Amino acid sequence: MAETAFDSFFSSWYPIIVALIGGFGFAFRQYLRGTHYESKKHLKGKTVLITGATSGMGKAAALNFAQRGARVVLACRDLELAKKVVKEIQDSCDNINVNALHCDLSSMESIHSFVEEFKKLESQLHILVNNAAVMMCPKTLTEDKFEMQFGVNYLGHFLLTHLLLDHLKKSAPSRIINMTAHAHQLGVIDFDDINQDNDYNPGHAYAQSKLAIALFTVELAEQLEGTDVTVNCVNPGIVNTKLHRHMPFRNHTFITLCFMPFVWYLFKKPEDGINSVLFAALDDSLEQTSGKYITECAFSDWCETVKNEDVRKKLWEESLKWTKVSYNS
Repeated sequence: MAETAFDSFFSSWYPIIVALIGGFGFAFRQYLRGTHYESKKHLKGKTVLITGATSGMGKAAALNFAQRGARVVLACRDLELAKKVVKEIQDSCDNINVNALHCDLSSMESIHSFVEEFKKLESQLHILVNNAAVMMCPKTLTEDKFEMQFGVNYLGHFLLTHLLLDHLKKSAPSRIINMTAHAHQLGVIDFDDINQDNDYNPGHAYAQSKLAIALFTVELAEQLEGTDVTVNCVNPGIVNTKLHRHMPFRNHTFITLCFMPFVWYLFKKPEDGINSVLFAALDDSLEQTSGKYITECAFSDWCETVKNEDVRKKLWEESLKWTKVSYNS
């Protein structure tokens, strides 16, 4: 059969078309990975504390800080797994100053015990990364009877941060990095039903917890003014971590197999997700910057709800009551 003009055209251009599609796909994948933060800053003599560091971004951040020579403490619920991660980090960067302590953010008693143990181990704290989180989980309560996402993502870190403020202040200049998400812009703080007992929706509860973190960041920044302790909020984007373990594409084998190639392609790797965390923790230009919202290593505008001073103040006062802590600036 004679070769048609189309066949001739296709056979000639096929390699070029494939190369163009492949090149575009690779370039788009690189774009999705986000802004890469370049810094060779060393942290010898500095102490870093990271919550939720047995996997994902917490583990990636812990490794990065350890590679810079910092003393790194992992605050983790699964202590046995955390010890394995500590050994892995120590071996990979030849830094023996990496430790793990048990801390269950769903238990205020555990948080108090952790802080007591941490202060015996470490006399300073220069960088606190409040990273641990749960997302879209079924309705469950913390040990202290708060909805799990609100209790772990927000209240646990609220209490932990308050209990560590004395260490942060005496180690100043020091920095606090809180983690939020795009979902915070959809959140509402329901003071009349904080546990969403009347109508629980996993997505709404997650958004509420992330909005609470944003409100806390801005309010704490005001409270800490003049102390040389700064606090900023990072949105890392959509990162492929265990945070999504309750999502439908993680819980059904067939759906998981179908979606995982898209997840791999569209989601950031943990190593990419920590770039804005590193920017917030290390960049010299942020030495006196506090109360900001950071995405892709740059400042973004807060949504109107976060700017609402009445909501911020009310959440602050209620959170002090819920966690039974006092605050003296």
